[in-house]
Amino acid sequence: MKRFILLTLAVLAVTFASCSDDETTSYNGWFDSARVEHVSATSAKVVCSTSYEEGVLATAEAGFYFTAENGDELLKTDDCRIEGRTISAYLKGLTPNTTYRVFPFVVLNGTQMNGVDFMLTTSAEGVDPVLTITSDKKITVPFEGGEFELAYTLENPVEGVSIEVETEADWISGFKVEDGKVLFSVAENKSVLRSAQIALKYDWFEPQMVEVGQQGAPIDVDPSENPVYGNNFDKAPVAKGSTGWPYLDETDAWKNHTGSGAGNVSYEFSGMSVRRSETMSAGYAGASGMNKLFFGKMPAEFSVKDISIAASRRLRLTFGVNYNNMVSGAHEFPEDKFILTMGNGSGWSGAVAYRKLGGDDGVDPYWVRCVVDFTLPDNVSSLTLKFEAKEALVFSMDDLVLEEGEGGMLISFDGEAPQPQPDPQPEGMTIASVIAGGANQTVEVSGQVVAKHERGFLIQDATGILYIYEVTDAKIGDYVKVSGVTSEYGKMIQLGKGTSIEKTKDGEFTQPVPTAWNAAKIDSYCQGESPLSIDYIKYTGVLTMQENSKHPGSYYYNVKVDGATATGSIVNPLEGMVDPAWNNKTITVTGYTVGVSGRDNQFFNVMATKVEEGNGGETPEPQPEPSVEPKFGTPRFENVTETSADILCSAEFASIADAKVYFMLRQPDGSLKREVKPQVEGNLYKAQVGGLIPATVYEFELCIEFGGKTFKSGIGKFTTKKQGGGEVPGVDSNTKYKGWAELPNEDLAKKNNEYFYAYHLCPDIYAGGNKARNFTACYSKSKICPVWVAAPLHVSYAGSGRHDAYKPDPDIHCEQNGKWSGYTRGHMLGSAERNRTVATNHQVFYFSNIAPQLQTYFNTGGGQWNTAEDWVDLQWRNSNDTCYQVVGCYWENHGKVVKGTEIPSHYYTVLLKAKKGVKKWVGDCTADELQTICIWVRHKTYSKSEVVRPNNFESKGMFKTVEEVERLTGHKFFTNVPNAPKKSFNTRDWNF
Repeated sequence: MKRFILLTLAVLAVTFASCSDDETTSYNGWFDSARVEHVSATSAKVVCSTSYEEGVLATAEAGFYFTAENGDELLKTDDCRIEGRTISAYLKGLTPNTTYRVFPFVVLNGTQMNGVDFMLTTSAEGVDPVLTITSDKKITVPFEGGEFELAYTLENPVEGVSIEVETEADWISGFKVEDGKVLFSVAENKSVLRSAQIALKYDWFEPQMVEVGQQGAPIDVDPSENPVYGNNFDKAPVAKGSTGWPYLDETDAWKNHTGSGAGNVSYEFSGMSVRRSETMSAGYAGASGMNKLFFGKMPAEFSVKDISIAASRRLRLTFGVNYNNMVSGAHEFPEDKFILTMGNGSGWSGAVAYRKLGGDDGVDPYWVRCVVDFTLPDNVSSLTLKFEAKEALVFSMDDLVLEEGEGGMLISFDGEAPQPQPDPQPEGMTIASVIAGGANQTVEVSGQVVAKHERGFLIQDATGILYIYEVTDAKIGDYVKVSGVTSEYGKMIQLGKGTSIEKTKDGEFTQPVPTAWNAAKIDSYCQGESPLSIDYIKYTGVLTMQENSKHPGSYYYNVKVDGATATGSIVNPLEGMVDPAWNNKTITVTGYTVGVSGRDNQFFNVMATKVEEGNGGETPEPQPEPSVEPKFGTPRFENVTETSADILCSAEFASIADAKVYFMLRQPDGSLKREVKPQVEGNLYKAQVGGLIPATVYEFELCIEFGGKTFKSGIGKFTTKKQGGGEVPGVDSNTKYKGWAELPNEDLAKKNNEYFYAYHLCPDIYAGGNKARNFTACYSKSKICPVWVAAPLHVSYAGSGRHDAYKPDPDIHCEQNGKWSGYTRGHMLGSAERNRTVATNHQVFYFSNIAPQLQTYFNTGGGQWNTAEDWVDLQWRNSNDTCYQVVGCYWENHGKVVKGTEIPSHYYTVLLKAKKGVKKWVGDCTADELQTICIWVRHKTYSKSEVVRPNNFESKGMFKTVEEVERLTGHKFFTNVPNAPKKSFNTRDWNF
């Protein structure tokens, strides 16, 4: 609630200065006598009618002030309802058996009118209504829709007040409230899984929410679609018996196969039952959702035998799968624990790799669709599909479809894992013809990317492999078209600088089995005639690292093989592939040969796909990974001098014996890059770095390596002091507009890859002949959430226009999210701060300004964040001064993820303004003419008693300095205001 100090209760109109130059209109009106409709021990509902013309109150601020009869603290209602000419509100947080003085007010065009005060007395005991949902708060309905109900209880009802039911979903309708239940209708769902919330509201009390999830439309496996084999396992709804769900041999309810090759199929299974889809086989397009197959007792296997294969050998297999471990709570589908193999009646393939095609195993009900594209040998007339679960009681399967496709990996039935096959080369130029044509030819050729290093990549088609050098914009698995002029280097025909690349489609690629090379094979390759072939090989030797004198910080990686005249060279390996600790040790290199170099062809070059310590013999047991990835804190720095700095970052992860932990320090332009070993204090890692260059920007991140993976924290950034001491002017001012005081720095290292920025101007509000700025947003691609929103706060933006249409920000070019189950849509910059016009208000409903926020005593009336926002309002409303604000999200550790969005652990607001009486723009002010402060709020569900009121913000540690927030978040605030005081704040400067 908003608090004010009252010395005398006013019953006459009180006038405030307007900050707008617009001509104002006078509205004449008066208050009728107020009435009390409901009183309990701690609350009361008050209502007052007015004589204002219809529609006038809709543009006004209105409500009630109240105070204990003998008190001196005047309280204001959190919110107010206006219906026609009537104002109503609920007074909350009252003291039992106490008399209160109350009066209504209306503010129109900066003028406040107060009504006559009246008295009410609270009761001695609480009798507030209590609305409770007694049925499940998560209801699942079938795709067909129909009529459904939910149950509730209502204690201590208020006479004349009814339950109201609302939803934003247009597919839920027909609400009927009966005694103890709510009836509603759900329309048929012809698309994918969907969900919505139903709100039961009773007067002013906290609404009760119920989530309704509806299954997706069934998959169509009608023979007219011509699958080779299809089964959605939905011949008839399966029923649970007294002993549980039936095993597959106890019912035919799941045998619903169809298709051109399904005439002679049979099934084998073990440990399998058929169940209704309690967790909905949905979440991906076309899911069926009636029955599912459940992999129960080990061994749990399911085989479809003897699918007839006609002329086509190019096939696609899709299937829906679900992993839900009720013990551990894990639900991300693990491909390595659900094995697919294929048989032809006389032999079996090895494990067939498949990929996730659709759905979401991060969101309940955790179903995904998987796909594998493959090609069969010519002599196969029937095919068997076998699915095997490596863990009991956690896997389910549905919607199995085999159909003609474009082909892919070649299946062999000799027990070996099938290898990906490149797409057939279209008519025209092939890689073989490009190589045969030699140098200085203009070519265009297509292929699949099969390997890459820091300065190039390889593409493959059915005829060969081609080296593309000095071009890096490619991803392994992608299908691309390249064009350019060929050249020869190191006995290789290649395409180099100036080559254009066009991605034609996504793809995946699994490396083939490498050929082992010995000394004789290596020397033979180096002595071969041009052009040399590109072969996938594996060899062992001793690594010697030598720094490149022309490019400090980069190295030659030479590998000496026993008995070989030539020396191996790992050319331009990807970052982190070669561990410096392996210098002068035996390593094994796997990769593609890419020609020779050096005098007399003394080096044979390899584009490595894998480098490992040791002799490549028996593979040791892999080091177990911790149950969760490391959780990093925010990198920060201290004690920066001209040539040194302390860098720090916290991290939590399971103890791994051979985990490597280090800071990576670099200059953004790549001119320096080095590892720094930290000291450890609990879960805090810190290091002092020296030998730095004065007045220079450095970046750093904490890295943890184990299990063949490297995990990295966020990036910290600092600038060394200039020679002779002192800050470097202008270094930290990476802002797009130097005249916008509220702007934090853009993070240039993350811009347009991790952070995306949008600068919005008001479409129809002008200042000095130009469009006024609305707000600036920084949005995180990986967290799918706003990072911060910066804006000026001023009464000239306030009014009554409201748009209420949430949509993605058209200026943010990455995936955005604006709705989350269990969280409200929290405005970073409030709608009420930009409601002068509908067009301007429309922009604050962009997803770049919307973050997930809990409701219960956080973002509801009287909640902790709501209380902080109300306090911020006091700093600029009814004032002609501008207050500059940055509202931000903070992630203390990697936390809960909902619908792809990582939920913030804290929200904060940073404020800047000129002190009272200072009549200058903040950028021209001295430090003692300015004031800054930050409110820091943990994002959690609060109880009413936990909510800290503004007069206790400081004592409860909710205020921070700007410098503290910069250190925590890594952002630089108010860099366009050179004298902004960041090291301290004074609460006496701010309105309480």
